[in-house]
Amino acid sequence: MLHELKTLFRGILMWMLVLLLLAIFFLAWPVHNSFAIQVFKMMKHDLIPANVNVIVTNPFSAFLIEIKISLLLSFICTLPFFLVSVLRYLSSALTAREARALYKVAIPSSFLFAAGCVFAYLYVIPLSIRALYLYAVNLNIGAFYDLDRFMSMTFAFMIIIGVLFLLPIFMILATYFGVVPADFWQKKWRHALFAILLFGALTTSDGSGITMLILSVPIFSLYLAGIVFCRIYRPKTG
Repeated sequence: MLHELKTLFRGILMWMLVLLLLAIFFLAWPVHNSFAIQVFKMMKHDLIPANVNVIVTNPFSAFLIEIKISLLLSFICTLPFFLVSVLRYLSSALTAREARALYKVAIPSSFLFAAGCVFAYLYVIPLSIRALYLYAVNLNIGAFYDLDRFMSMTFAFMIIIGVLFLLPIFMILATYFGVVPADFWQKKWRHALFAILLFGALTTSDGSGITMLILSVPIFSLYLAGIVFCRIYRPKTG
């Protein structure tokens, strides 16, 4: 138990060290091109239309945004190590079979989460923003975007879609531990498709339907992949 606590403590310390390097170190000096600022400039260029101006409504927004960007990048970069540290801490309460199963999905989970964040950044977020701001262009009015809301929306989309990309991992674990039969996922594929489309429609409310399909297709493809792997890793009987 003491060893697991030490491992978890080291993981937390490393995560905090990365955060300090990405945020506190840069913000402690009056630099104008820190790593977080470079990332924000890239996000502004990639996600926001050229005719939309980003504004701040309070003096702390820009300062806090750099910290938030560093937090998100630190979380994504240290996620594999953090998951392994947590699994080591929990391993004493798990059987050897359960621990092996969780260790096997640690790296794929990190990869899928990162892939979901990248997918949201490259496709879902820019398409949603551009589609919604077309209404302002059609009305011939000035288009502005509050900095806090822009970053909150970006982070929320990236984290939510990153978690959604973990769908096959959840399916495999539920089947492997005997919680949900492997055949259940195949029988309920229509319900899953409807739920995914509904979630896509509610999340990407741009009115075009294109962004909804762009989000729904990969998630449903991951659901189908989960069905295949659930049949492979379902518990042996007899």
